Amino acid sequence: MLDLKRLDAGDLDLIIKTLKEFTDRESPLDKRLRWDEEDTCPEHVVRAMLSPEVGLHLVFLPAEHDGMGGGAYDVYRLSCEFAKVDLGLATAMLAVALGTDPIRVGCTEEQRARWIPRIANEGLIVAYGVTEPEAGSNVQSLKTEAERVTDPGGRVTHYRLNGVKQFISNGSIADLYTILAKAPDGPTFFVVERNTPGLTPASTRSSTASGSPIRRKCCSRTS
Repeated sequence: MLDLKRLDAGDLDLIIKTLKEFTDRESPLDKRLRWDEEDTCPEHVVRAMLSPEVGLHLVFLPAEHDGMGGGAYDVYRLSCEFAKVDLGLATAMLAVALGTDPIRVGCTEEQRARWIPRIANEGLIVAYGVTEPEAGSNVQSLKTEAERVTDPGGRVTHYRLNGVKQFISNGSIADLYTILAKAPDGPTFFVVERNTPGLTPASTRSSTASGSPIRRKCCSRTS
């Protein structure tokens, strides 16, 4: 979970100002209406907001790994201001924060030092892979499994994941996935890069109860 610490008020105000300038430039109303009408994910806009020139994702990344070290309040403020403009883009940003949480909270320091600076400096889009077709978000009904792969000496070299995830925000455009699976020692998150053999991201349409489309929801298959 994110800490209760907060950024300096002046720094946060500057970030909000950057957000408003960015959305005015990259997502004016006519574009947003077209994205909704065409059910399109503006991947180029998501990548632009994670670029070195904008770097909105740095708010929720640890300072010791090239982030700004913000806390839950700062993410809340950023999400609220983003949602006033576009819920889809706000969800994409928050999904990066959510997808990074298993790395930030559950990884070893060596693993954090490997992944978080890449997310910060390369602007990697991250997706949080928990929800499944048959289980929803009920982790007790998790179906995706992680099987140990060992060398001839019995040393675990990696894991093979097998399962399907559904309704994963950023799923079709992510560079990095944190996938929850049933491992021999219990439910475990695995960091999976987009080009991993057997990983098949795919986009899908979903709807609200009223039938209105929710854009930028997608699914990922791992095998």
